[in-house]
Amino acid sequence: MKYPLTRAGLVALAMLICFWSSVSGKEPVCHGCGKQIVQREYMSVDGLNFHAACFRCAQCGQPITGEVRKQDTLYYHRECYEKHLSLWCAICGGEIVGDYVRDYWGNVYHTAHVDQSPRCEYCGRFITDKTSQGGYRYDDGRMICGICRESAIVDWETAQRLMDDIADTLAIFDVDVDAADISLALVGKKTMNERAESISNVLSGLTVHDVQTLGDAVVTDEYTIYALTGMPRQCFLKVMAHELMHVWLGSHAAADAIITEGSCNYAAYLVLGRYDDPLVRYQLDQMVADSDAVYGSGFRAVKTFVDEHGVPYWLNYLKTNTSLPE
Repeated sequence: MKYPLTRAGLVALAMLICFWSSVSGKEPVCHGCGKQIVQREYMSVDGLNFHAACFRCAQCGQPITGEVRKQDTLYYHRECYEKHLSLWCAICGGEIVGDYVRDYWGNVYHTAHVDQSPRCEYCGRFITDKTSQGGYRYDDGRMICGICRESAIVDWETAQRLMDDIADTLAIFDVDVDAADISLALVGKKTMNERAESISNVLSGLTVHDVQTLGDAVVTDEYTIYALTGMPRQCFLKVMAHELMHVWLGSHAAADAIITEGSCNYAAYLVLGRYDDPLVRYQLDQMVADSDAVYGSGFRAVKTFVDEHGVPYWLNYLKTNTSLPE
């Protein structure tokens, strides 16, 4: 909040108060030092009276003259306030007065920018040179910031190696999946939607199980995992753990969407929990807060179930049950 009060304006107000105080026979009390004010000239701000020497900046401690800024019940020089307390928009660089938005990473913005500026699809940052090291738009329309793009997975060899590593991590929890038997494809959003036979702006991974039979004999039993190319490494870890859990579930009882997607997200939760990384923590927080009726609610329901019974019980339960207990 700004208070553009000049010294002259304050003195004029103070003299008027002194005149009426003189008539009433009451001397005003300084809000700063608590003593009575006997001088004819003093300052009055927001109905509070001060000796000129007692009206001081809460930051530097020096008497305030000129423009005044206030935060809560404290007063500041304009220069001290702007240097130490003002919020500055990370997009336009202007001072923020009134409502504002603070992102997960502590950056603040004018609310007017929320619907006008692009965000990174993977970390939620508004894309600016200052806060995200710029950004990039993929051919399929996805926006990624410069920070996330530094670890983007864009080649098959790296993706395959990470899939193998994630399969090894899941095996620690007795989720055994042989990654060597799985085909992996890095694709754009258009191909992803074609494989899913749906249009989705949030689908980052997909597991396709191709089973072909000849009479009673199974002649083809293949899994292919599709993952969006260009995801940052931490997001690729989450997606791949989720999809590998789909493969594991494919060899057990068919289940409803809640327990299936919830369990796949929980597998990703187990994998991500082994990494100490800011973007990993962001993803974990997003999973916990996800409002989606299947992925979010399913994850929270499975997590509650596992917290109560443990991982081994959960995995055994999945082998013979198609839904969580009521």
